[in-house]
Amino acid sequence: MLTVRKMMTRDLLMTQPYNVLFLCKHNASRSLMAEAILNKIGGDRFVAYSAGVEPSASAHPFTLEVLKQEGYDVTGLAPKSVNQFLQHNAPKIDLVIGLCNSLQQHADIDGKFPLTAHWHITDTDSVSADSEVEKAAFSQVLRQLSQRIHLLTNLPEDKIEHLAHPPTDASNTY
Repeated sequence: MLTVRKMMTRDLLMTQPYNVLFLCKHNASRSLMAEAILNKIGGDRFVAYSAGVEPSASAHPFTLEVLKQEGYDVTGLAPKSVNQFLQHNAPKIDLVIGLCNSLQQHADIDGKFPLTAHWHITDTDSVSADSEVEKAAFSQVLRQLSQRIHLLTNLPEDKIEHLAHPPTDASNTY
């Protein structure tokens, strides 16, 4: 009976897309790129969101330029506060992926959104002010994120389910 119930629950879960939240400090480049990439390639399996703990007033211009250049939809893509996802009407988040090291300075975030993963992605803020060098760095970040997100979307269903809903007792662990 337990096995049947577990399978029925999994079948129901598989019909709902996984909601993925990409977190960064400012939500002006890396996390916005990740949101756009996953929403394009995630199909019916994933819905991506992004947020920042100290969101910028607007997206970095190179973020939008590089995304458009590569054919990504940037409609409505703008920095958002992580607090937006704490509201009662916010989508239930299944996976939380941190994209910048400064999240470690915000310990309160871990209690609200325990990180499923932390991806070490090049920090575009540390790039030279030379516009060609900076634009090349944004393109590199887009490629890094695209590779990681392709790996995520190609994970078997049971692995994603385990990440999204880890077992609560030791007898169910891998």
